[in-house]
Amino acid sequence: MTEVPPAPPPEPLPAEALDSHCHLDLIERPVPEVLAEARAAGIVKVVTIGVDLPTSRWAADCADEHPDVYAAVAIHPNDTARAAASAGARDAVLAEIAALADRPRVRAIGETGLDYYRDWAPAEVQREWFRAHIDIAKRTGRIEPNAWGWPAESPPGRPPSRRRGPGKPPPDRSRGRDRKSPGRCWRRRTSPPRPADLVRSPCRPGTGPWPGRGRR
Repeated sequence: MTEVPPAPPPEPLPAEALDSHCHLDLIERPVPEVLAEARAAGIVKVVTIGVDLPTSRWAADCADEHPDVYAAVAIHPNDTARAAASAGARDAVLAEIAALADRPRVRAIGETGLDYYRDWAPAEVQREWFRAHIDIAKRTGRIEPNAWGWPAESPPGRPPSRRRGPGKPPPDRSRGRDRKSPGRCWRRRTSPPRPADLVRSPCRPGTGPWPGRGRR
């Protein structure tokens, strides 16, 4: 049988990036070697994900050993039925997941959720575990929007996120979309367009700022 030559390395990305979901434990190669190849392609940080208790432990340990690795820990919905045979055993598993989630290099709770595509765990069992994972995420702070993010600094070339301060309401995105509160918006008045043709006027159904759209 002819041996297939290895694939050539991928072209580097135009900017450095973070891989927010991978399973380093499934790659049968040394982690430093995998990370070096990822870095050469522009992936400078990775999040390795646990799907059960052993892989969650492995992910947390891997993140502790490698500064370019973060971890997520949980029980995958497909593994919930066999993760614990009783309620007491389930509580013990979840307690260890919570302890792993408290480690500083663990940045999120996952894999978790609901998976009805495969019939590997009853729906109600999946929902019980999902609720428990949500509770762990809330208690450990791993449900924050930047749970997948960078620990103290932004990635190279990426500005820090702009988060709303406490008590500040979200922006009103309904202006110009409601007939009762039309607001103001841009529309074109003539064709071909000229800078002077962009005028402010009340929004009406069928008006908009781009050619071919919003013409009455």
